[in-house]
Amino acid sequence: MRKLLQYKDPLIGFNDIPFIVFGIPLVSVLVTMIFFGLPVNEAIACSLSNVLPAYVSTAVFWLGDRWITIRMRKLYPLASQTKKRLWLQGAIIVGYTAIMAFVLKSQEGMFDHSFHEGTLEHPGYLKSFIACMFATVPITAIYEAGFFIHNWKKSVAETERLAHTTTRSQLEALRNQVNPHFLFNSLNTLASIIPDQPDNAVQFTLKLSQVYRSILDLKDKQVVTVQEELALLENYIYLCKTRFDKSITFDIAISDEVKNHFLVPMTLQMLLENAIKHNIVSQRKPLHIQVYNEGHQFVCMKNNVQEKSTEVEGTGTGIRNIRERYMLTFGLPVIITHSADAFTAKLPIIPIHEYTSTHH
Repeated sequence: MRKLLQYKDPLIGFNDIPFIVFGIPLVSVLVTMIFFGLPVNEAIACSLSNVLPAYVSTAVFWLGDRWITIRMRKLYPLASQTKKRLWLQGAIIVGYTAIMAFVLKSQEGMFDHSFHEGTLEHPGYLKSFIACMFATVPITAIYEAGFFIHNWKKSVAETERLAHTTTRSQLEALRNQVNPHFLFNSLNTLASIIPDQPDNAVQFTLKLSQVYRSILDLKDKQVVTVQEELALLENYIYLCKTRFDKSITFDIAISDEVKNHFLVPMTLQMLLENAIKHNIVSQRKPLHIQVYNEGHQFVCMKNNVQEKSTEVEGTGTGIRNIRERYMLTFGLPVIITHSADAFTAKLPIIPIHEYTSTHH
């Protein structure tokens, strides 16, 4: 019984069994009212006194229209064929209703024993046809509405599934850009210190392997906590200090209240790479990096601007990569402000309860 009530034919769009069970008695009463011009109480009494013929005649129309509807949907399943299907389906249903109204008209005697001394008169064929169409049109409309809503929900679900798949593919492509970008920059750093600082180069290589291992651990994560991101950043800072010594300074001030918030992984490290890439870093002009939070909304990285005189060739990652990953992951923009004196990037951070409630 439970399976029967949960059954849903995809060509119908909803479980119409309760609709049929409760609809046939209701339509029988309504048609009886139209056939004989009876008030509600007398129409109910007439239908009850002629239960079998009243229900059978109603079921013949109902199930016949239902079969025609299903058959047309099988023959014309495409959305582009809907107009053609509806016209043909409507014509066939009208023809079927006209034929069955004629058949019922020829069986007028089935209601005779409910008449009272000839006070009720059988309707003519036209009135019989109109009464049958009165039942047929709303039933057919309900079936079409149910089918439309079913297909609309299916289309929305499919669209969401495709959007999710596309988003995951885009994120994966963007994440795959990050590792070569980091490795490229780190190898350049290593190459620059090997001639003058061979001992430091060894330590740098060991630290680099640790940092890269951490990056590999993060590469498949869509989000990380601020605390995890800071741990990676601090390891990367070691590599920067090995190369630049006192030419670069760091000031990190992140409150404990936001360290369990989420952000997109490896964004702080990429912002630091971007700052080093586009600015002079020297003892005469040291680069100052500040990392701090603005309330519970943003983690910010700010650096002083001292642009290199020669244009730096880009690799297509960096800020654009961060912006795109943030939009795909959180649907939020990264706020960039760039003045003559300072460059600031504000990364939105999401409390754990907000992220889990919107992504599960």
